[in-house]
Amino acid sequence: MTSQPKVTYATLAPVHTVLFCQVIDGKLAPFLSKVIKFASSHVYSCSLCSEKGFICELCHNGQVIYPFQEGATKRCEGCGAVFHSECRMRALPCPRCVRRELHQRPSSFWRNLEQGDSPSDDTFSSFQLPYQDT
Repeated sequence: MTSQPKVTYATLAPVHTVLFCQVIDGKLAPFLSKVIKFASSHVYSCSLCSEKGFICELCHNGQVIYPFQEGATKRCEGCGAVFHSECRMRALPCPRCVRRELHQRPSSFWRNLEQGDSPSDDTFSSFQLPYQDT
């Protein structure tokens, strides 16, 4: 078993100094822009990476979206799903979070519903779905 190298302030200080100098000189932002452009270009063209995208569950338009498309997409803080920014602003709560919440209900909850017991008024009160066909 190999031991992990110890990372100390002394080993990180030179890196932080270089990054700080690049920020001051205005060189870090253009460098990071190039890195982001290269990486996103790879994701769009690589068959394996491009399959890691998301389809917006709110509009279902079929366009593959990615979390690094910062201006166009928003990520749910609860579950990590990615939506178009406009769609996410119009729809609360997140449909994926709703499914997860419903899935975590105890089996007795679902058995009672199947037997014809009507759920109480407050059973679904925490979910207000502004869209149909979820």
